[in-house]
Amino acid sequence: MPKIAKLIDPNTGDVAPHSQRMLDSLFDNKPDTFTELNYKGLGTGAYLMFDFGPAKRVRLSDVEVLARPKLRDRIAGAIVQGSDNGETWTTLTEGADNTEDWQHLKMKATGEAYRYLRIFNRNNWHCNVSEVRFHGELK
Repeated sequence: MPKIAKLIDPNTGDVAPHSQRMLDSLFDNKPDTFTELNYKGLGTGAYLMFDFGPAKRVRLSDVEVLARPKLRDRIAGAIVQGSDNGETWTTLTEGADNTEDWQHLKMKATGEAYRYLRIFNRNNWHCNVSEVRFHGELK
C-alpha cells in the first residue's frame, strides 16, 4: 500500500505533508505506530483518504483494522467508503467496534472498484488507527 497510494489531507485536499510516514505506520505490523489527523483542528470530521491515482482502481473484499492502543473508543463507528471523484462516497463496510483487538469490518455488497478509499468516523477520533489491511483486487 505505501508504494501504490497517497494519503490526502482532509484540510487541503492535497497529499498530506507526512503521507509516506503515515502510510508506513498503517502497514508496518507495529501496533504502537499510528496515524493522527485533524480536520479544522478537531478530530470530528477527520478521515484517512487513500488516493490510488487516475489509472488505478481498488475493489475490496475485506477490511481489517486495529485501533490505537489505549484509545480503542476512537475507532468505534469508523467505516470504509469508496469514491471515483473524492466527493461522492459509497459506504463499503459496517462500523468498527470499540476494541483493541484486530477486527474485520463487515462488508456491504457493492462489487465496485474505486480510485479513492477512505476510513471515516463521525466521532472525535483524530484518525487514530494503528494498522489497516485492505484485501481485494487492484486494477
